Amino acid sequence: MPFEEAQQDTRSVLYVEDEPLNVLMMRALFNYRPTLDLSIATRGEEALDVAAMLSPALLLLDLHLPDCHGADLLKQLRRLPNCKDVPAIAVTSDQTFDKRGTGFCEIWHKPFMLFHTLDRIDKRLLHRRGPSTPSQRSMLSAA
Repeated sequence: MPFEEAQQDTRSVLYVEDEPLNVLMMRALFNYRPTLDLSIATRGEEALDVAAMLSPALLLLDLHLPDCHGADLLKQLRRLPNCKDVPAIAVTSDQTFDKRGTGFCEIWHKPFMLFHTLDRIDKRLLHRRGPSTPSQRSMLSAA
């Protein structure tokens, strides 16, 4: 099955990150997943507003935001009916963060590893593993 047919409808992902370089990197990764729509918020307060309108399929939360900690933000997001059961991933350079009891299902460490991050996105949202064709794999290796 061609990659574009793996998921017919567009699904939204909310990425909360205040570091512009990390936002650029994540946008570049999501260019390889055209059926996913990446929305960005740079602060916790903004994330709550965006999430309320978005109904995201996945939450990617930096832990060290200018106005809050990502774990605290996740607690607030869980109060929104459309975010109550959405998988949430901590995106951080903090190697000591322990996700137990926070509500995060995974931790993705910065700097992002291209193939690992795409694989995790695929498993969480597209129910498939990585690029499925040689041409997709060669496009990624050229990037």
